[in-house]
Amino acid sequence: MDKKLSIVIASRDDDYGNDPHEGIYDLDFIPLENIERTKISIEKNVNFFKQNLDFDFEYIVIDWSPIDNKFLYKNPKLENILSNSHIKNIIVQPTSLEKLGLNPNGFHEYFAKNVGIRNSVGDYILILNSDGIVSKKIIKEINSVIKNNEKEYYFRPHSRIDIDPNYKKLAEGLSFYESQEELNAFNKKLLDKSYSLDFKLDFINKELTTNPNFYNLIGTPAAGDFTMTHRNNIIHTATGYYEDLENLVNKNFRQTARDGQLLINLILHGIYPKKFKNSIEAFDHNKIERVGELKFRAYKNHENWGFNNFNISKKNENTYLI
Repeated sequence: MDKKLSIVIASRDDDYGNDPHEGIYDLDFIPLENIERTKISIEKNVNFFKQNLDFDFEYIVIDWSPIDNKFLYKNPKLENILSNSHIKNIIVQPTSLEKLGLNPNGFHEYFAKNVGIRNSVGDYILILNSDGIVSKKIIKEINSVIKNNEKEYYFRPHSRIDIDPNYKKLAEGLSFYESQEELNAFNKKLLDKSYSLDFKLDFINKELTTNPNFYNLIGTPAAGDFTMTHRNNIIHTATGYYEDLENLVNKNFRQTARDGQLLINLILHGIYPKKFKNSIEAFDHNKIERVGELKFRAYKNHENWGFNNFNISKKNENTYLI
């Protein structure tokens, strides 16, 4: 059976977000460890998709630059779920990062997700974070998108609900501004195909500075947590997340703003936002300060984005090495 959906996440076996006080937050609870968040997320999501998705799917886990050979598939907490037949586990070795001039100790989230995107086979691609949990209700909405072949949109959830280790709701962040009418009006402004790419980009950058609801209007808040669109849109039209090697070489930080850049690039090429009615959950944890930019641009990645020119070898039934 052809796979209709590829789900992509990126992670590695480190202590990211484990300390409640070390980071940009001072949490009043002990967060789940990174590896535990990843385990629960993969297990729940694979089971939910098996039970509720009407189509075959693959769940791609990118193990990004494992430190000291601490491979995800060898971690006792993950070895069982990562042997599931729906899983495609791709290890990107530190030496491969070094060949591009990237610091192997850095976690380059969107480079990692690009590897998953380039190695996917599904008609639709859903990008999640490794601590996110989808709902049965949102999977029903995904079923509808695939059945109706809604290629002309990218999809974001109603919101992300942050939860503690006991699944208690801590906060909720909306993906979109509440007004669907304003979203429709925004889409209509850009639907005219006579507008040039430069015109659209200028319009968007003006909106950034004059419209306080702009980010929520197009669904950029925390877009890395959940973005779904047809594979042609993200692979051939948007060319994945912006890799921007020149500004990342030898930098040891986690990328930011690239998730929003992707949405802007989709919009500029005629792929417009659409909001799901339901939400996702994510385990709250500490975060580090990130480096980003506010001015968006149209981009086209180099032809080998996503490590596409690197050799990939098979380690076992569903584990691969780049």
